[in-house]
Amino acid sequence: MDRMSELADELLIKILMLVPTKVAVSTSILSKRWEYLWMWLPKLEYGHRQTSPSESKRLECFLERNLPLHRAPVIKTLRLHLDSDFKSENIKMWVVI
Repeated sequence: MDRMSELADELLIKILMLVPTKVAVSTSILSKRWEYLWMWLPKLEYGHRQTSPSESKRLECFLERNLPLHRAPVIKTLRLHLDSDFKSENIKMWVVI
């Protein structure tokens, strides 16, 4: 086991809060230990202002699959940079979660 993985979850989550959400999510492939840590982040920011239709679709699929699985007791910040192609019913579902 590497030294980073020996740190407490709370500290790893604080470290992940310092990087963009996309990077934090990508750490899930590092090991089983890191697989779900990003789901505890209290600050989430998804999307970019200038996205292609395929990127927007991937983001929508990602949010539909993963936002309901988020485990943080409180989400302090949720920023969604969306284009006009997103369905309002999906956005309502994500906010209710």
